[in-house]
Amino acid sequence: DDEEEADDGEVALENAYYNAKGLREDDLKEAADSFEQVIVQEREELSSKGNEKTYGQWSYKAMKQLVKLHLRSGNASEMMKHYNRLLECIAEGDVSPNAVEKGINGMLERVSSLYQGAGR
Repeated sequence: DDEEEADDGEVALENAYYNAKGLREDDLKEAADSFEQVIVQEREELSSKGNEKTYGQWSYKAMKQLVKLHLRSGNASEMMKHYNRLLECIAEGDVSPNAVEKGINGMLERVSSLYQGAGR
């Protein structure tokens, strides 16, 4: 059944995302690699369904996590690279405007608090 296969793919993506998220505290490199895999996996899933979108909600969430990982590690160039990818995902992907607004605002607050903390 096609609908069941679609649900299986969605569940696999969700599991991969949350597994990657669980790695953040232990191993940033492994977490980053796992988030990248979520993006690849979703692209394949969308393509197999004939969807012309390149990115979906799990890619968006994974890219957001990649930005946060590199922000936390202090790697500004990697953070900006992933932030640019995130903007591309927003432009080309299938992400709701509410999710985009919430995610970008949260990221701006995080950057702001880091810089405020560094200035003290």
